[in-house]
Amino acid sequence: MEGIPIASAETIAAPVSTMPAATDVARAGRMVSLDVFRGITIAAMILVNDPGSWSHIYAPLEHAEWNGWTPTDVVFPSFLWVVGVAMTLSLGRKLALGVPRAELFTQAFRRAAILYVLGLLIYVYPGFNLSTQRLMGVLQRIGFRVKRLSSRQRCADDFGLPFRRSR
Repeated sequence: MEGIPIASAETIAAPVSTMPAATDVARAGRMVSLDVFRGITIAAMILVNDPGSWSHIYAPLEHAEWNGWTPTDVVFPSFLWVVGVAMTLSLGRKLALGVPRAELFTQAFRRAAILYVLGLLIYVYPGFNLSTQRLMGVLQRIGFRVKRLSSRQRCADDFGLPFRRSR
């Protein structure tokens, strides 16, 4: 057990540095609560989309019928909320750094187009069947939300919306 460090009285009583660790400096601009919520949402997506045996599924992991609600039905809207908040924070930070709105809009449009095309390709692989092709799947919907939010941000100055650069 020579390679395993063990806490001793000297290491426990050693003075604590007031300098932040390198990882703290790298993550200084991140909102930890948003990262945690994003992680929980992605874990919920994995659990909902792969619950183990589809013949013996835990009832809250199934989508509700038309007239009901289960925790599964909250996963996608939660993820869209995370995308919107993260994008708003990111756009605000980039605007504060002086990045032109046109460049931000172009990047968001390209990201939305890539999400839409990837969503289409998921249904084409491994075998193309036009009857199962979905024009508005999950990735396509996320792409449209990204495009819509970036369009709102692009036009914000014209209408005096809160996406303006802080003065």
